[in-house]
Amino acid sequence: MQYAIFFVVAIVAYFSADWILNQLEKRRGEHFEYRQLYFLFLLLGIALATFEIVGRLMG
Repeated sequence: MQYAIFFVVAIVAYFSADWILNQLEKRRGEHFEYRQLYFLFLLLGIALATFEIVGRLMG
């Protein structure tokens, strides 16, 4: 069951990072030059934080 929760959290983290990056680009008015790198670090931060929270809640 824990793996299914991590899988769902990973999908939500992926789409959340994409949405946040898109909002930042809209606010800026143009695409970032190194968009993939920013996406990677944003996704990494979201994933580490949420996986830690889920791991603590699941015991």
